Amino acid sequence: MISVVCVSSDAAFPDLVQEVFGRETDVRTKVFASGSAALAELSSSSCDAILSEMSSGDMDGIALLRAVRLIGRTPFFLLAGDGDAGREEEAIDAGADYFFVKDPDRKGQLLRIARRIRFAVARGQEAALLAENEARYRELVENANLIILKFDKDSNITFINEYARIFFNLKKDELPDSVLAQTIISAVGSDPIRDSVNTGPRSVMLSDQSSVRETELTKKNGVRVWISWRTRPLPGRDNTVSGLICFGTDMTERRNAEQALFRANEKLKLLNSITRHDILNELTVLGGYIGMTRELAKDQELLEFIEHEKKATNAIRNMIKFTKDYQDIGLYRPQWQYLKNIVTLLANTLDFHEVILRNELRRLEIYADPLFEKVVYSLLENALRHGGSLTFIRLSYRIVNKNCVIICEDNGIGVPDEDKEKIFLREFGKHTGYGLFLSREILSITGFSIRETGIHGNGARFEILVPEGSFRDRKVQ
Repeated sequence: MISVVCVSSDAAFPDLVQEVFGRETDVRTKVFASGSAALAELSSSSCDAILSEMSSGDMDGIALLRAVRLIGRTPFFLLAGDGDAGREEEAIDAGADYFFVKDPDRKGQLLRIARRIRFAVARGQEAALLAENEARYRELVENANLIILKFDKDSNITFINEYARIFFNLKKDELPDSVLAQTIISAVGSDPIRDSVNTGPRSVMLSDQSSVRETELTKKNGVRVWISWRTRPLPGRDNTVSGLICFGTDMTERRNAEQALFRANEKLKLLNSITRHDILNELTVLGGYIGMTRELAKDQELLEFIEHEKKATNAIRNMIKFTKDYQDIGLYRPQWQYLKNIVTLLANTLDFHEVILRNELRRLEIYADPLFEKVVYSLLENALRHGGSLTFIRLSYRIVNKNCVIICEDNGIGVPDEDKEKIFLREFGKHTGYGLFLSREILSITGFSIRETGIHGNGARFEILVPEGSFRDRKVQ
């Protein structure tokens, strides 16, 4: 409902307004014979629009307009007689939204004014909503714990939010110097703005994409920080890019923690390496003495004890070697890996004899622990060692319910049903049993899983489940 306050000293005006405005079902009017009465009403309640004749009882219509403008920006419609027709400029200067000279067709004119009122109120509501949204947006931008910067097409910074200003120790209205600006630009690419501009019609599509980079910067006070930047090109006219917007997150604390953890791991790794080396040396000495003791011993019972000692020594040696492989799991960040190349390189380190390797992984990339190549090696080595008279090993993949399943299968003897889970235990198997155990541990770092699904007698089949987001299927269609 639209509420309108009408002011006129004309005794016939209330009936005329009621007759015309009464036809508009969404308009409600209140008519006052004087400007002071209207102001008294406006001081205690609000309205959507004001319609006043130039003669408003105890005060001039423009005087009423000025008094209303002290209260707010309610749309004001001023209706002047022929004698006041020349006061339009004065009325506009005072803040009138519309100025009309009375028309002989009073009813038709009031009907047109009613429609103008409806339009003005709707426009005012839209403007108020826009202003409210802009205020919320500015509050969000200024108070968000994000560094927000805008660059024009010449790589000049055109906007920096308050959080960024405080973060970089800048004064009010001060922009980062050119060195810092160029460092930020170089952090997100060689020249992303230039590259975007040169893409022509594709630039608008690029505006829907974003890139993420981390870089080290120096604040104005000399403190070095790490920032993770997410950037997006800003679309302009004619399918071009007008600039760039960057959202930065302070990663300094996380980076420092990572560096501290890395240094601690390196020290532990060095200590473990030295300890392992010393233990293996002592085991070698112990093995030598066991061998000499065996040559000197004649008693059969003593020889059996010596044989147990030799087996225990070998078991300890295998355990020590196992710790070397296990200590590196999860030590480094996962990375994107081109799986077909990994298989090709590892195939050169194994003796396939007459076995054919079918590498059908095409352009598959996975985001996995750097030790993923040990998984592939274990699967290939396991097939060659335990597959019997197999003639081929095939590696392939398929997409299932947005996940990727990497398959390693052969036509060897396969795995008995009762052993399908046992083969992933640490000490199970004809060999050391560590390979498949380590494989499952490596895969679990990035949320992968592995299982054996082959049919005993028809060959082994290992399936590695790669979750959505951890693979890229870039095969040529």
